[in-house]
Amino acid sequence: MNEVNNAGRKSRMSIILMLMIFVAPMLAAWVVYHYFPDTVRKLGSSNYGTLINPPVKLPINGLSDIEGNPIAGDILDKKWTYVYFNSGECDRACFDHLMLMKNVRLSQGKEISRMKRLFVVTAGTVDASLQQTLAQFPALRTVVLNSEAQRNQLRAALETTGDPDPLNSGAIYVVDPDAKAMMYYKQEKQVQQAQQGLGEKAILKLAKGMQGDMAKLMKNSKLRK
Repeated sequence: MNEVNNAGRKSRMSIILMLMIFVAPMLAAWVVYHYFPDTVRKLGSSNYGTLINPPVKLPINGLSDIEGNPIAGDILDKKWTYVYFNSGECDRACFDHLMLMKNVRLSQGKEISRMKRLFVVTAGTVDASLQQTLAQFPALRTVVLNSEAQRNQLRAALETTGDPDPLNSGAIYVVDPDAKAMMYYKQEKQVQQAQQGLGEKAILKLAKGMQGDMAKLMKNSKLRK
């Protein structure tokens, strides 16, 4: 009888031990994920861009295109979008950023239809020089901020990046299909030189990082569907 009881206890202990082996890692991961999110980001993040945590919804109501026509408030919905802000004085560094967004999108191959680009002119006006630049990017959507209130709303939304003026930082933002900014790319000021542009090495490094990040975003978002 004792032998039967001992065998039963050993069997139950084996089952409990097996459950602990499988459950313990999941429980530990849950605790770390929920209570130590910074640790998760540091250990598990392989992205080149800087994450915005939590992602922020961009207030884009009341925008217009360069001809003054109103833009629908859902312009950022349903697709991954690169967003670049500029005062309207699009120098060589600005041109390099627009070209980067174009080429990285093209590099995504069959996923290209899930991406778009948005150029936001913060000054409210588009002069002849900028129009000539935009003519080289016919598929680029361009919108204009018409008021200081709009500019202030966007600055407030993006203040989590730590930049005192994110609309003039030269950063490229990644906006998810829910219209939330979730990542950005920003070169050091000494690299961003208005007349000389970003420089070949900086462009190649940034392009490679952006390509890799977007490929992973595309893959992961498709898996979650």
